[in-house]
Amino acid sequence: MIIFALASTLILLYKKYFGLTSDAYESALNSFIVSLVVLVVTVIVINLLFSHHHDKLNKAKEKKD
Repeated sequence: MIIFALASTLILLYKKYFGLTSDAYESALNSFIVSLVVLVVTVIVINLLFSHHHDKLNKAKEKKD
């Protein structure tokens, strides 16, 4: 929620000082949301891959012991 408030504040400042139109505002907000979703999905996938790899290593250690 803080990220959306910060992004909205930044976009409103750009709108005030650089004359950002309503269409550009919507486009920027959509791009921000899409990039945020891609970032979250990437972090989740990387976390799952590392946890799977870590489980494999633990099972291999248990077999040795």
